[in-house]
Amino acid sequence: MLRRLLPAVLPLAIAALVVVGASPATAAFAGTATASAPSSATVGDSVTITVDHTGLTPAPTSYTVLWQSQPTGGGAIDTLATDGPVATEGDGSTDITFTGQTTVNTYLFATVTLTDGSNSYVVSAQTTIVPGTFTAPGTIAVSGTAHVGQTLTATTAASAWSPTPSAVTYTWYDVSGGAVLGTGTTYELTTADLGRTLYVQAAATLTGYTTSEVASTWIGAVGAGSFTLGSAPAISGGLRIGTAFTATAPALSPTPDAIAYQWFTSDGTPITGATSLTFTPTASQLGEALYLVATASRTGYQSYVVGSNLSGAVALAALTPVIGLAVPSAATLGSTLSLTAPTFSPAADAVSYQWYRTPDVAITGATGTSYTPTSADLGAQLYVVATATRADTQSYEVASNLTGAVALASFTTAPTPTLTGAGLVGAAYTVDVHTDSWAPTPTTITYRWFRATVDNPVGTLLIGVTGTTYTPTDPDIGSYFYVEATAHRTGYTDYVIGTAPSRAVGVRWVQTDTADGVVTTTVGGRLQVTLHGLTPLTTYELELHSTPVALGPVTTDATGSVVVDLALPGSVVAGSHTLIVLQDGTQVLSTAVAVTAPAATAGAASTAGTLAATGAEPGPVLAFATGLLLLGAGLHRAGRRGLRRAPAVAVRQ
Repeated sequence: MLRRLLPAVLPLAIAALVVVGASPATAAFAGTATASAPSSATVGDSVTITVDHTGLTPAPTSYTVLWQSQPTGGGAIDTLATDGPVATEGDGSTDITFTGQTTVNTYLFATVTLTDGSNSYVVSAQTTIVPGTFTAPGTIAVSGTAHVGQTLTATTAASAWSPTPSAVTYTWYDVSGGAVLGTGTTYELTTADLGRTLYVQAAATLTGYTTSEVASTWIGAVGAGSFTLGSAPAISGGLRIGTAFTATAPALSPTPDAIAYQWFTSDGTPITGATSLTFTPTASQLGEALYLVATASRTGYQSYVVGSNLSGAVALAALTPVIGLAVPSAATLGSTLSLTAPTFSPAADAVSYQWYRTPDVAITGATGTSYTPTSADLGAQLYVVATATRADTQSYEVASNLTGAVALASFTTAPTPTLTGAGLVGAAYTVDVHTDSWAPTPTTITYRWFRATVDNPVGTLLIGVTGTTYTPTDPDIGSYFYVEATAHRTGYTDYVIGTAPSRAVGVRWVQTDTADGVVTTTVGGRLQVTLHGLTPLTTYELELHSTPVALGPVTTDATGSVVVDLALPGSVVAGSHTLIVLQDGTQVLSTAVAVTAPAATAGAASTAGTLAATGAEPGPVLAFATGLLLLGAGLHRAGRRGLRRAPAVAVRQ
């Protein structure tokens, strides 16, 4: 012990010598002081030392304390805490308590320095930190029955120890020989445990504490297991002479190693040779009621005997179906259904049929192998019942599967309708459903028109537009259309089919090279203008009014535009004119044209205010045309910002 304490005590002794001999100041204390501590303390408990300084003169007024720790087997000294300076207690005895974390199997050192002004005096004490001891339960409680197949459970929890252990482990032992049988809070008894006596031992552990081991009382000897019946053997359905019948096996837990069977007549007489789950009645059992007894066995378990219910009386032989009766799953008004006839073993002498509609209504006259649904069957399901007969054998009746609900017929051909139109304000769109290509031909067709945009492709239903045509107006500019056509015919499901989207509605306008939007040229000069918003790849006729002068045809490009650049006929004189664009004789676009005389003859050739032969009265016409041109220019700039020719005025028609 002295050798183990030396590494700790030696530094303290040297410190004391230094305190005593370092200077005249440290020698000012007269007398002695002592420090006492418990020889040992349990890990985790606080440790209090008592410093008796009544023998010191003058009395110390304060102290500091250094707490240190060292393993009991020797090793490095660790500083745990430093407290002070703290005022000493006036009665000459001071208690100092360490409340920090201690470690088992170490020394706890306290070095106390007493001071009075510049005077100091050092005392020290030590305590050995020892393992803690649990307060343990007297025994381990176990629940469960000591029989094969049962589970034993250790029910004593960690809370039964004080303090609460960090872990509790359980080990199951054989009393005879002490062999380990298993671990954990539960143990399932098997056939190997039959006749065995066992117990369970718990080991509680916690850092710094001595392991606590507690055992249960002896359990056993373990007895034979017992079966638990889930369901008894069962006889369901009729038994017939010559037909093998298999009863339902009993359900037992655990699963038996073997089950023996014996069939009996209702009076308790065993049937010779009837010792399996399957039994074929003979003529000697005709009219008899039968039952089955099952005896289950398993190693380590008591045998279990259980009987079935009593069957009905054994009946005559019966036909056995080979191919089942079936009808198609889908049924449609007016479409004939043909059944798949059943076959039997042995073969039936005759088979008769009766068709039904749900709920179980026999259809008058429907007794053949096929049936055509009528309007009375709409919405109902159909099935057929076959009755097979054979001499000296019971008749056999079987029902087919159900068809689906009898449905309306469907159109077999439905061509996609087409939607045509120029895509211009005032030019009608027309839908064509190609009625002659439907099969069968619809009785009527109804229409729903939808206006859509790129941002709203689903579109909006046009209320009240139900015909085959629709003429766009100004609010439709930029939109496109599609049409839903619904075909109707008595006895048929309505068929809805839509067109492809139409081309978007555009605006016709004229691009000129003048700020006021009036096309300008000279007598005998060239007429130059660009037309937009017309039908792509289409030929139009041009005329100069008011007295029509034919200027010839022009053909639009793929965008619906065309550049007009042609020489004016010699008959066109100076004045105000109107360029007219015609499609199939109908005016679709116009713009004002100003024709001036050549500069050299302008004064002699015309008189101010005089109209050319092809012109119109200049005042109101020019004012109206100028207004239209200015309106068109605004729409042109808003809708065709990619065009940068200037000056240009657009006129929308």
